[in-house]
Amino acid sequence: MLTPEQEEKLAQFKEVTSFEDEQRDKIVRLLEHTSWNLDLAISRFFDGNINVPEPIPIEPPHTVEPDFDYTSFSSENVLLSDIMPKFPKAVPISDTWKFHGGLISDQIPHSTQVRRPFKTVIFVFMLIPRAFLLLGTGIANLLNWIFPGFLKALEGIKNPDEIPSEPKYQYIKQEEGDASKEASYLEDTQPPAKFEDYFRSVIGETSDLSIFSGEFNQALEYAKTDLKWLLIILVKSGTVSTTKFLKRVLNSPEFCRFIDDNDIVLWIGDVNYAEAFEVGKTYGVHTLPHISLAAKVSALSNTMPLMSIVHKSHHSHIQSGTPERICNRLKTFIDHYEPQLISQRYDKQEQDFARLIRQQQDEAYEASLRKDKERERMKEKLVQQELAKELFLKSNCLEIEDDPPLLKDNYTTIQFRNHQGLRVIQKFSQSSTLFDVYAFVDCKIHLREESEKKGITQEELLAEFKKDILQLPEIDLSKYDHYFEFELISPLPRYKLTPSKDICLKDVKELWPNGSVLIESLGDNSDSD
Repeated sequence: MLTPEQEEKLAQFKEVTSFEDEQRDKIVRLLEHTSWNLDLAISRFFDGNINVPEPIPIEPPHTVEPDFDYTSFSSENVLLSDIMPKFPKAVPISDTWKFHGGLISDQIPHSTQVRRPFKTVIFVFMLIPRAFLLLGTGIANLLNWIFPGFLKALEGIKNPDEIPSEPKYQYIKQEEGDASKEASYLEDTQPPAKFEDYFRSVIGETSDLSIFSGEFNQALEYAKTDLKWLLIILVKSGTVSTTKFLKRVLNSPEFCRFIDDNDIVLWIGDVNYAEAFEVGKTYGVHTLPHISLAAKVSALSNTMPLMSIVHKSHHSHIQSGTPERICNRLKTFIDHYEPQLISQRYDKQEQDFARLIRQQQDEAYEASLRKDKERERMKEKLVQQELAKELFLKSNCLEIEDDPPLLKDNYTTIQFRNHQGLRVIQKFSQSSTLFDVYAFVDCKIHLREESEKKGITQEELLAEFKKDILQLPEIDLSKYDHYFEFELISPLPRYKLTPSKDICLKDVKELWPNGSVLIESLGDNSDSD
């Protein structure tokens, strides 16, 4: 039974992820497994990690009544994944190293502090009676008085292969506009910040080793997203062990072939620089060179896979091992846990394929909707055009029949003839345009065709037009472009008139003060040049 607060979080989860109702039980177990952390649960949902094993109850022992209540230790809510061994998580490093320019805070975690012999001696003395401790401290102080700097020298002894207390070098940004130069360094002896350049300077040639060129967090995310193995190698420039490791192992054909054959994401960093130092601090590295193998797997195949450290190679194994032995040891872990990655890749391919199918279906559906909308729009447009054409013709037919008288010398007389020999003479005022002439001819043709079609006179047809106009919807004819299915030609010399609303008849010499026009249908085969 969920509390109101849990019900609210479940509703928020459903609003973000839109999970199916049949997945509700799985989602509730996922939220319980993540302590109702919505961000973590949502992230695992979209990663496809929603399968959480159901709680396995542990029956109380069938023994004599205990002195305490075992019910207080009920494991009904204990998950199998909580009691089984787990790999250390492979987590992203903090981005603070970028802002410090290679200088990290003096507060170094205990796991990365340098272990000094003198502190070990003091710890041993603490195990014996206080008197001996005071005696030992007194002897140490006496030696320090006789030999000044004795304690300081004793404390300063450290292993050159241990991780430093802080990065030794800073990144120096290249000045803008100077792309032809490499980045400068603080000292002449400072190794290149880019590991590939440092590697090449050590081995004296270009290596075939495939090294990830981005930041550590990018390599981690890439391996997690593409379900690849991530090999993390940390070295310390300037030490004998690192130089031998680079020449003996990393530059060996066996190691290069091992990386390529297993499609491994290889990230290598120098702890003398801030980013690799941050990696070492985050993952508790003590001695160098260091090798860690990571992947999105789990210690048990039936638990939720997370990006985890599967194996850490011991310093002594790296120092004494041959390239073949190092690769074989890593290959053992890869072969053991590779089936988990293969299964995840298969699931991911299915999810991607299903997502692609849904995307294609959605795109096809949206395209169909767009076509339907466009079809409806065109249909509506045609209806509006037909209504506008009807209104245009009927209103103009009524206007030409109510033609007012014209004053002498203020009009032109035009004779119209068609290919059937029919002739019409009409007077137009000097302010009439060529469009008005076209509209007159179109209306005459429309009147004749409609009267013949209905078997009524043109006067009866005009009476119907008056009634029809009152029933037509209001349409703005100023935005209507009428199409004329004929051309008007002045025969001598042959001149085609255009239906322009800007050209007045008094400005057309072929029609002023009188003219003759031929009506040629656009469907005719006659010459219209």
